[in-house]
Amino acid sequence: MCEKHYCTHSPETLCSCAPVQSGDVAQIVFHMAENMEDIRWELDYKSLADLSGHRLCAVGKCRQCGGRLCAGQYPVDAQTPEDFLAAVYRQLDQFHRRLDAALSHPAFCGRFAAMFHEEDRPFVEDWLVQREAKTGDKTELCRWIALIGLALLGMLLSMATLRKKQEESAEEKQE
Repeated sequence: MCEKHYCTHSPETLCSCAPVQSGDVAQIVFHMAENMEDIRWELDYKSLADLSGHRLCAVGKCRQCGGRLCAGQYPVDAQTPEDFLAAVYRQLDQFHRRLDAALSHPAFCGRFAAMFHEEDRPFVEDWLVQREAKTGDKTELCRWIALIGLALLGMLLSMATLRKKQEESAEEKQE
């Protein structure tokens, strides 16, 4: 959280509530968890060719005072644009899952792409399509593995049932 009255990235006044002003990290985190609403993401970066100095913030409004609450996050030190996109995507996805503020997948992807500069969006959108294709392939593979597993289980159960019937039949003949 910024320690000024105004965020350097926005003209909005920062939250003035006592827990935030105290500087105590635990109090700030608790205050943000309880009072942050209208959460959105802001991404600041130079270009996908120059990933130094990027900033990713979860930004919202305080329910109590109406001031800006901002929690900066810094994706891993990515060496390629693809690594950078993956790191930002993971952080946003994990954040939304933790808050149980799940967005529909198309809405999530739309917000994700909208954070990037206009000139970078075609690259970002292509990356999202490629990511979906890879994820889809894994999902399809898992589905096939599950189907094969069920088929094998069915065969084993059928064989066990057949064997039991054969043993019962053999016992009846012995009597």
